[in-house]
Amino acid sequence: MFVERDIEKRFGKVASAYNIIALVGARQAGKTTFLREQTKRMNSSYVLFDDPDARGLFEEDIKKFEKQYIEGFDVSVLDEVQYCKGAGTKLKYLADTGKKAWITASSEMILSKDILSFLVGRVSILKLYPFSLNEFLAARKQKSLTPAILKRAVWEHLIFGGYPKVVLTQDVETKKIILKDLYSTMIFKDIAGTFSINDIGSCQYWNSSFL
Repeated sequence: MFVERDIEKRFGKVASAYNIIALVGARQAGKTTFLREQTKRMNSSYVLFDDPDARGLFEEDIKKFEKQYIEGFDVSVLDEVQYCKGAGTKLKYLADTGKKAWITASSEMILSKDILSFLVGRVSILKLYPFSLNEFLAARKQKSLTPAILKRAVWEHLIFGGYPKVVLTQDVETKKIILKDLYSTMIFKDIAGTFSINDIGSCQYWNSSFL
């Protein structure tokens, strides 16, 4: 199920002006779903850099990667590009040779560390947050509101947030499990891994009492 996002109009405007668009936002905020929806009527490729083969090709020989995943496509979606070594210079090469790529990362700060500094003037950065209240209501297919319905919606949005998977899950205990898993992934994969933090014991303790 795709829910129209608040940034869609702005995305459409910048897509024709920049070869590179960086879509940043929290893990599971809906970045990949959003970009795949935008490419439905386009000749596009999709690369997830959790795939070691794709990542290795990108890191070792950008021209071979270009031949495999970029050439012949209107646009290429490069998912989780922050995990690739030397991504900034390689993306600069693609932009300067007229290739279009839409990249994702879970944090602008993480992306800036090694990538965005190479793309000044070549990239538009858009932030995708979890569902706003309007998006939350759209996801629930709530077209008509009463004060009581709105009150319940606001309460749930405040308590559990707007992560799409959480919003679309009805069971409260399952919502809690999803949020705990998201927290663990952000701590261990995004923060600790990117910034080489070894002592995350206090984070583990906090996670055990979360929700």
